[in-house]
Amino acid sequence: MKKGKHFILIRNPLNILPSFDKVVPPSFFELGIAELVSIYSELCELGSPPPVIDADDLQRDPEAVLSGLCEDLGIPYQPQMLQWEAGPKDFDGIWAPWWYRSVHKSTGFSMPRRYPLTFPFALYDLLEQSLPFYNVLKRHVSKTIGSPQPTLPDPPLPVPENKKILVWVGDELLPRDSAKVSVFDSVVQGGDAVWEGLRIYDGKVFKLDEHLDRLFDSAKAMAFSNVPSRDWIKDAIFRTLNANGMFNNAHIRLTLTRGKKVTSGMSPAFNLYGCTLIVLAEWKPPVYDNSHGIKLVTATTRRNSPNSIDSKIHHNNLINNILAKIEGNLAQAEDAIMLDKDGFVSETNATNIFMVKKGIVLTPHAEYCLPGITRATVSLIRFQLENYQQSQSKKLDTSIGMTWKRIY
Repeated sequence: MKKGKHFILIRNPLNILPSFDKVVPPSFFELGIAELVSIYSELCELGSPPPVIDADDLQRDPEAVLSGLCEDLGIPYQPQMLQWEAGPKDFDGIWAPWWYRSVHKSTGFSMPRRYPLTFPFALYDLLEQSLPFYNVLKRHVSKTIGSPQPTLPDPPLPVPENKKILVWVGDELLPRDSAKVSVFDSVVQGGDAVWEGLRIYDGKVFKLDEHLDRLFDSAKAMAFSNVPSRDWIKDAIFRTLNANGMFNNAHIRLTLTRGKKVTSGMSPAFNLYGCTLIVLAEWKPPVYDNSHGIKLVTATTRRNSPNSIDSKIHHNNLINNILAKIEGNLAQAEDAIMLDKDGFVSETNATNIFMVKKGIVLTPHAEYCLPGITRATVSLIRFQLENYQQSQSKKLDTSIGMTWKRIY
């Protein structure tokens, strides 16, 4: 394969199998899709990744696909490529009467079928076996040609190193593009999950046990069942960090969903598979510029009342926060301050908030905001400073006091 010019043509097994089945019962070996992945891999190792085109794209817009393919291969495109004479060809091979019957009647490309044929569900297992190989190659199809609707190019990542990471989903580590949950999972069906944000500094996860305490408290408040153990979750976290080599300046989005449902619906009675754990670790520097400060705006969106959704539950239903963040983005601010139902400051859309007034540290009550772990850490530091001050002087310096109050 070191000589010549190569490209790979793929077709969705969902479409191949019914067509194949009309002639002969298909098998995984005869589909040859695993061999295509092997060929692609070998060509990549030789330093010549081949262009990949999808049959549906070719049918939908043959001129764009073929001209793009010719450009990739360094050969001239000719409009004559779009048409041919009907009938058999000398190079068809002995299998032509079975496979090329409809092709022999054609003189050009036709649009792909708008709706698929009814799938022969006797081939369902073969479809499951074949799709992963198809999807591996599908990721390398050009997104700029042949698509049924305009597609956006891949955006640049804030941290390019995060393009290739391993993510824990369920009970295994998966490459970024393969890390997915079922459409039947509760987090998809209704945002029914709890989560924690963890930071890694100098080989340690900051306040890991405190975060896990809150995760379990939230899961209990949501009446999750079959929750994995603390040790099991810790093991998943450490395995993910080690596999990615992330020991500093990293962030974990730790999510525990109610799990997959047996059928679509709201009732937790349908959740019979146990919880789903997601450990998403990324290289992520601090979000805010602590050297120059940040711009905040006050959002019109109010923080949820405990009578509706208790903010002490660290849940994934974040529409309330997202609406406030949209307001912040529109105002070109880093974040938005959210008020409670009575107009008092609650928190920002993403963090707890503090204010220093006349040397006194102030922060809102945790009635309408998450009782954050960093918030508690600041409180602890305040008390440690107070004890230190008391050991230095009999008179307490009131400038280090902290008050938990409502802030206008």
